[in-house]
Amino acid sequence: MPIKLRLSSMNLISTCRFLWIINQYLSMIIIFSSISVTSLSTFISDQPKNNLTLCIVGSPNSNDNIKKYCPNMYEGHINCKIVKDRSDCIRQLIAGVADFTVLEAEDLSVTQKFAEGNVFVTHELRVFAEKPASVDMVVLVNGNINSIADIKGKNFCHPGFDANENWTPLFSDYFQEQIVPTKCKPGMTLLETKIAAISNYFNAACFAGKWTSDKIFDEKLKAKYSNLCELCESGCGIGDMYHGRTGALVCLTENIGDIAWVRLDDAFRHFKTDNTNRTLYKYLCSDGSMREVDGGVPCVWISKPSPVIAARKEPAHEIMQLIESTKRWRCKWQLELMSLLANYVVTPYGLGGLKTIESYLNNYDERAFLLDDCSSSIKWCISSNLEEKKCQWLKEYSYYHGIKPGIACIQQQNKKNSIEAVLNRQCDVFVAKPEDLQPKSGLKPILEILPSEKNSYELRKIGIVVMKNSPYKKIEDLRGKKACMTGYKSIGWNSFYGVMRNKSSDSFWRCESSEAVYKFFETIIFPKGESKYDVKSTYECLTSGIGDVAIVDLRDIFYLNKEYLKTICIDGSNDPQCILSWTSLGSVVVNEHMSIARRENIKLLFEELDTWFGSKTIGQTPVISLYGSFDSTDSIIFPAKSENLKSDTSYLSLPHHYRDILDELSAENDDDDACSSAISVFNNVIILMTVLIISLTRFL
Repeated sequence: MPIKLRLSSMNLISTCRFLWIINQYLSMIIIFSSISVTSLSTFISDQPKNNLTLCIVGSPNSNDNIKKYCPNMYEGHINCKIVKDRSDCIRQLIAGVADFTVLEAEDLSVTQKFAEGNVFVTHELRVFAEKPASVDMVVLVNGNINSIADIKGKNFCHPGFDANENWTPLFSDYFQEQIVPTKCKPGMTLLETKIAAISNYFNAACFAGKWTSDKIFDEKLKAKYSNLCELCESGCGIGDMYHGRTGALVCLTENIGDIAWVRLDDAFRHFKTDNTNRTLYKYLCSDGSMREVDGGVPCVWISKPSPVIAARKEPAHEIMQLIESTKRWRCKWQLELMSLLANYVVTPYGLGGLKTIESYLNNYDERAFLLDDCSSSIKWCISSNLEEKKCQWLKEYSYYHGIKPGIACIQQQNKKNSIEAVLNRQCDVFVAKPEDLQPKSGLKPILEILPSEKNSYELRKIGIVVMKNSPYKKIEDLRGKKACMTGYKSIGWNSFYGVMRNKSSDSFWRCESSEAVYKFFETIIFPKGESKYDVKSTYECLTSGIGDVAIVDLRDIFYLNKEYLKTICIDGSNDPQCILSWTSLGSVVVNEHMSIARRENIKLLFEELDTWFGSKTIGQTPVISLYGSFDSTDSIIFPAKSENLKSDTSYLSLPHHYRDILDELSAENDDDDACSSAISVFNNVIILMTVLIISLTRFL
C-alpha cells in the first residue's frame, strides 16, 4: 500500500520544516518505488534557487508588517529592501538592486517610460478572484434620460474632486471630459475653464467638497458657478449628505439628480442594501447605448487594474513560480510574504505567463491622458542632473494622475542661470531659496515652502545678536560698531536695512542699502567664501571678539549658547525671543510680469503636486516624495525639512516676513536728495570696504 505524506495534519511551521528536512536527506534515503513524492518534489521546485530581494515601501500602513515579517523571509530566501515611496522601488528594479515589488496602475505607466522593457508583470493582487479591476466607473441615469444626447441640461450627481485613494483627477474628471465641450478663454485658469464648461452644460449639480486646496479661490468659484452646488443639501462642503462615493448614489436615488458618476461596486452595494427600485435606473454606455441595471450587464467607462507584482526581467519567471507556490503551500513565511505584499486579504491571480507592461496595459484607455489644449506645459527650471531626473519622474506621475497642466523640465547649469531663465521667460517657474531673492529682482514668490507645524522651529529667524556681557542694550548702541554678517545683501543684510528704513528717522536709511548699512556700522565683516548663509563662521566672528554684533539666523547655534549670547530687539524691548525677520525654507517663484492666469495655473499645479505627492500619504503607500529624499539624496529641488506649500502664512503670527521686506524695498525709491550730499563719502566707504572685509579662514 503506498505511503502518502498527510501534510494537512501538521501545522504550517512543522510542515515546511519537515519537508525541508526530507529534502536535505532525500539523496541518502532509499525510497521504495511505491512511495509518492510528487507533492514533495513540487514543493521543493517552488523554492527560489537564489536569494531574491523584495522592495517594500515603509509607511504607517505597512511598518508593523515590515517589522514583524521581514526577519522571517530568510526561510524563503527573500531579503527585504525598504524604501520611502513606490517610485524608489521602480528605480531599485531598474538598477537591479531589487527583484520584485507591488505596483499600482499609475506606477506601471511610469515604469513603462523608464524601464525599457526590463520589468514584467507576474500576478494581479485581487481582492476578489473574479474581479480584475480595483475600480470600475459607470454612469447611472434615471427615466428622464434615454440616450447620451439627453444629458445636456439635466441634473448631475458627482462624488466631488477630493483627493482620495483610487480617486485621482484622472477618474474624477473622466466622464465630464468625454462629454462636456471645453472652450478656452484667455485670462481664465484651467480649473475655472473646466468648472465653467460643466456649469454651462448641466442645469444643476452637486459637486460637494473642495474644488481646490486654495480656500479663497474655492469660495470664489462656488459663488460664481453656484448651480454646481445647487443640488447639494447643505453648503457644498465635505459634510454634505450628497458628497462622496455613496453621496452621489443617494443624490440620484432620492430623485435629486438625473445622472450619477459612480463606482460599480458602490452601485451594487447601494442597490443591495437600499430599498430603491433598481428597474427605474439604467447604465449609460460610452457608445451612447443604454443597459438595464436590473439584470443587465454593466458598461464600464474606465477601469483601474488591481495592484500587481512587478519583477525584473532576469528573475521574473522564478518570482512567478514563487508567487504561484503560495496558492499550493501555506507555510508561515509564505503567509507572511502575502502580508508584506498587501496589508489586506488578496488573492494572487496568474496571468497565464509573464506579461510585458505594454501588453498588460493594452486595455487602459489612453483618452484619459490627453492634456488640455487650453494651456501649454509649465516649464519648470531645475539646476542639476539629479534635479532633472526627479522632475522627470514628477512629470510622469503627474501626467498619469490626470494633473493638469503638464510639466516640461528645463535644466540649466546652475541656480543663477535658472533665475535668469525665469526672468527672460525661457522658464516659467523655479524653486528658490531665500538667499536667492533680492529686492527688485523681477521674481515673484507665489507659494512658500514650509516645515510641518510641529517643526516650525525650522523656519529661519534672523536676529541681532551680541555677547551677553556686552554693554549693548538697544539698536542705537550698535552705531559705529563692527558687525558680522553672512554676506553682502544676504538675508540678514536685507532684513536689517529693510526694518531700519521703516523704524529709523535717520535720513541716510532712505539711501541705497550699500550706503545706508555702511554708514551705520564702522566695519562689516563677512566670512570668506561664496556662501551667503555661513552661519557658523558669522557666530565665531562675534564670539572671537572680532565683531561686536552679529546679524544671523537664530536657529541652533544661538539656542545652544544662550548663556553667552543675547538678542537686541528692534523695538527696544527686552524680549529674548525677538527677531529681526523670518523666512520660509524657500519659495516657488515666477516672473513678476507673468499673466495672472498663467501664474494661477502654476500655483494650482504645485498645490496639486503637494496634495498628491507631498507629506500626507494618500492610499496605502506614498507614490513619489515631492519633498523627501530622491535616490538616497536629500534636498533635491526642495530644501530639507520641507513639508508643504502655502500662499498664506499669516497663521504663523511672526513679525517681519522676509518676503514682505523684499516687496517693500522693491516698491520704494531711494531719496536722491538725502543721499546726494554723501556721494563722495559713499564712494570712499565702498573703496574702504574692500580693505575692511576680514578673511575668517580660521573659522571655516
